[in-house]
Amino acid sequence: MDNILVVKKKVQLAAKYMSEKVPTALFLGPDGETLFGWEAQQRYKELTEDEANQDCYYFKRFKMDLLKTDDLTRDSVVRDVNGLSMAAMRVFQLAIACLKDRVIDGAGIRPEQLTFALEPEAAALFIRNSQMERKDDRLDKFAVGKKFLVVDLGGGTGDLTSMQVTENLSLRQLHRSCGGDWGGESINITFWEILNKIFGTDMIEEFKHKYLSDYLELEDAFESKKRLITDFREIQISLPQSLIDMTQEKCQKSVEDLLVYKRMTDVACVRGRNRLSLSQGTMESLFRTTVCTLIEEMRQFIEEDMKIILVGGFSNSKIIQDVVRKEYGSHNVIIHPESDLAVLKGAVFYGHEPASICSRVCKYTYGLEVQRYFLKGDPEELKTRIDGHPYCTKVFAKIVTIGEEIGIGIGRASEEISPLSKHATSMTMKIYKSTQRNPRYVTEPGCDHVGQIKVETSWKQEIKVWMKFGEAELIVEGRDAGTGELVEGAATLDLLAS
Repeated sequence: MDNILVVKKKVQLAAKYMSEKVPTALFLGPDGETLFGWEAQQRYKELTEDEANQDCYYFKRFKMDLLKTDDLTRDSVVRDVNGLSMAAMRVFQLAIACLKDRVIDGAGIRPEQLTFALEPEAAALFIRNSQMERKDDRLDKFAVGKKFLVVDLGGGTGDLTSMQVTENLSLRQLHRSCGGDWGGESINITFWEILNKIFGTDMIEEFKHKYLSDYLELEDAFESKKRLITDFREIQISLPQSLIDMTQEKCQKSVEDLLVYKRMTDVACVRGRNRLSLSQGTMESLFRTTVCTLIEEMRQFIEEDMKIILVGGFSNSKIIQDVVRKEYGSHNVIIHPESDLAVLKGAVFYGHEPASICSRVCKYTYGLEVQRYFLKGDPEELKTRIDGHPYCTKVFAKIVTIGEEIGIGIGRASEEISPLSKHATSMTMKIYKSTQRNPRYVTEPGCDHVGQIKVETSWKQEIKVWMKFGEAELIVEGRDAGTGELVEGAATLDLLAS
C-alpha cells in the first residue's frame, strides 16, 4: 500500500513510560485549556505539584466507564481523579476534538475517509499484512482455510476474536467475539486493593486527595515496574514520604510495624527506609484472577491447529506470554514485535481495504419490542386492548440470532410496521438484545434495552426496518414494505435513549 500516509509520532514523553501508545487522559483547565494524552498527564502533574489544580479536571482511563455502565444515556456522567463529575458526552466530545485536531486535521484526512474499525480485526489485518510484506516465516503463511485466535490485551480490556482466511484472502469471523475488563489495568486495580488492605481504604483516599501528585507518582511507579515483571519474584516500590508520614501520624506506627500489626508480613515487607517489597505470593495473586479469566475465555475459541496471536500493550507481559504458551503449547503462539501498535496500524490497513473483513458473527440476539394480537399462551399480565381488540405487549420480534454469521453490507428486515392508530404519523420502537437464541418477550432474563428507532410512517404506508449488523457499527434504514425502496429519513437510530 504505497498510498498509506505515515504520521510521525511524538515519543519524548512516551519514552518515559515505556510505551508508544497515548494514554486515555484528558486535562481541562479553568481557562479553556484542553490537552489529551501524555501532554494532559504531564500538565496535571505539574499543577498538582504546585497545588494549583483546584479548578481543573483530569479524566483518566475514562473509556472504562462505558464498560462499567449498563444503561448509558445522554445524562450519563464520568468522574475525574478527584471525583468531580461531568457529562460523559462532553468528556468524549472534547477528547475526540483533541484527536481530530492532532491526527485528522494534521494529516489532512477528509471526513468521508473516516470509518470505524474493530480492534481485534484490525490487529489480525496488521499481522496478516506485515507477514505478507516481510515474508516472515516465523509467522507462517496466512493460507486459505487457516484459523487463528486474536487475543487483544490492552490497558483496560481484553478482547478475543477467532478468524479464518477465505479463498480471496479476506477474513471471516468464526465465533462471536467476547471481551471484558481483564486488560493490564486489572493488575493495577488489584495492586491498589492490596494497599487498601495494608493502609486502610480511608487513609489511601485521604492520601489521594491530600497528596495527589505523590499518588499519581506511585501509580506510575507501579505501572513501570509491572511492564518489567518477567516472573513472580518479589518487586520493590518506593513509597512516597507523604504516605509514610501519614501512616505514622494516623496509626502511630511505621509501615513495617503496621504490616506486623495487621499480620500481613507474608504479603509485603519494608526494605531500606521507604521501599515496599511485595512478596512472590503477592505477585502471583496480582495476576491470578486476570490470567485465569483469560485462559478460561480462550477455551471456548480454541480449535485444533488454530494459531494464537497476542497483540496489545499488555500482551508484552512476559508472564502473560509464558502462561499462554504453557496452557496452549501445542498451538503456534505468535507475539509480533510491534504488538502494542498492531491495532493502530491494522486500522489503517482496514481503512484502505474494508473488504478485507467479509463477515462477522452476532454477539447477541437482536430484535424490536412490538405489539401483536394476543395469542394462546401469552402471559395475561402483558395483555392490553386497543380499539377493542386484545393485544400482547412487550413481544420480542427477532431480527438476528446470537452466533449467526452475517456478511458485510447484508441487512435484515423486521416485519411490516404500521401505526396502530389512523392518526399516528410516527412510531418509536425499542431495540433489545438477548443472550438467548429465541426470546419471546423483552421481559425475559437476559434481555436488555439498547436503544430505539423512530419510524416515520402513516396509516397507508407500511415500513420495514432494515438493520445491518455485519458492519463495524449498527446501521438502520427504513424501506417501503411493498417496493423495497429506501425511504429517506424513515428510520432514525438512537442508542442513548433512556
